[in-house]
Amino acid sequence: MLYSEYQVIYYSRTGSLKSPTKDYIYALSFKEKRKIFSYIDMICERDGKLPVPFAKHIYEKLWELRIRYGNRRHRILYFIAPDRKIVLLSAFLKKSQKTPRSEIEKAYSYYIDYISYEKTSL
Repeated sequence: MLYSEYQVIYYSRTGSLKSPTKDYIYALSFKEKRKIFSYIDMICERDGKLPVPFAKHIYEKLWELRIRYGNRRHRILYFIAPDRKIVLLSAFLKKSQKTPRSEIEKAYSYYIDYISYEKTSL
């Protein structure tokens, strides 16, 4: 990863060391991982904001990183924390036209969990 003032955080549920996003990415082929990591680098270099078609605002503070690899469409839902952290919440392989509501709801629950934990740990 290139130098950036932003830090990438892989969300893991409070009390767990397992990250759903990291698990998803590391299960992919080397070339897919390389492309995903290059997109994550781009987020860091551009203060968390990428134009369409690379990223899209999804809901409240949630953004969707959009990575196309061949005919596969990988998505990573993330948010930008105030302390210059980019928190990768969840990842999935998109199979339909719209982002599944269940994926948005899952990422939003992870967002709430992360924010709640950050407030109590200060």
